[in-house]
Amino acid sequence: STCPSKGSEPRCQNRRLSSTMLDIAPHLPLSAAVLAAEGEALAAQAEKDLAGILLTGSTRSVRPAVAFLCSLKHKVSAERLARIARLLFAIFKSCAGDIGSENRTASVLADVLKVLNKLPDCPPPAHPARLQLDWHPIYDALMKVQLRGASWEQFSQQGGDVLVGAEASKRHAKALVELARRARNFFAPAA
Repeated sequence: STCPSKGSEPRCQNRRLSSTMLDIAPHLPLSAAVLAAEGEALAAQAEKDLAGILLTGSTRSVRPAVAFLCSLKHKVSAERLARIARLLFAIFKSCAGDIGSENRTASVLADVLKVLNKLPDCPPPAHPARLQLDWHPIYDALMKVQLRGASWEQFSQQGGDVLVGAEASKRHAKALVELARRARNFFAPAA
């Protein structure tokens, strides 16, 4: 395929090459041990930052805390990533009702769960060492979004949350559905 304009040429070239680039670690000037140590250090810092977010309640810096996961060069252990996912899930539960915070945390948690599920050292489903998430908070948040404002009578009787614009509501529902889809792999086997 050709690029639509001259200015977007490098971006298009990277898109074409991305399907062939699976493991870039051998091609980097750093050794695999250095990259692994750097990845663990970044994950430890993310854990510390997320614990601080859980205490303060501000979710503005949730995504920057786990930005290192987007890099192909850093490998993080499944155990460390499971701890990060538990912290994000606790943050998600603590911000129930705040649409912006729920949206941010749900999308970041979905990304972390996607990476965690693909790690080779992640335990298989139904294994006792595998991360398990409670499905109730996700289900409750989804039901709150899907049934919001079904009718004015129900809205006033049930004490629903504030009215939200259509676009914000769509983004919120999309983030929660994506979280439910990714978290499904980490629900208890009996769920």
